[in-house]
Amino acid sequence: MALSSKEAAEFIGIANHNYRAWLRGDVESLDVVEIEKISCLLGIYRHLTTLYSGHMDRVDRWLRRQNDGDLYAGNSPYDLLLGASPNVFLLVRQQLAAETV
Repeated sequence: MALSSKEAAEFIGIANHNYRAWLRGDVESLDVVEIEKISCLLGIYRHLTTLYSGHMDRVDRWLRRQNDGDLYAGNSPYDLLLGASPNVFLLVRQQLAAETV
C-alpha cells in the first residue's frame, strides 16, 4: 500500500519518529495497541496481494477507493481505518481473509 512514512504513522496513530524507530526494529517504543494495528495492517496487505496477485496498482488503489460494502458504508478503507481501534483493523483483516479462501 502506497503510504508515506508520515501517512503510515498517522494511519496507525503513532508519532512519526516512533514509526521510523519501528522500521529500524525498535519495537520497545510502541505499545500493545500500536503493535496490534501494525500486525493487522501487515495482514491486510498480505491478503490484498493475494487477492490482486500480479496487480500491485490495484492493491495501492484499494486503500483509498470508495467501498460500498457493509463494513465501509461508502467510505474508503483509509477513511474507515484512520484513527480506528485495533478491532476495526481486525475486522477489515478478517473480511479480506474470508475473501482469499
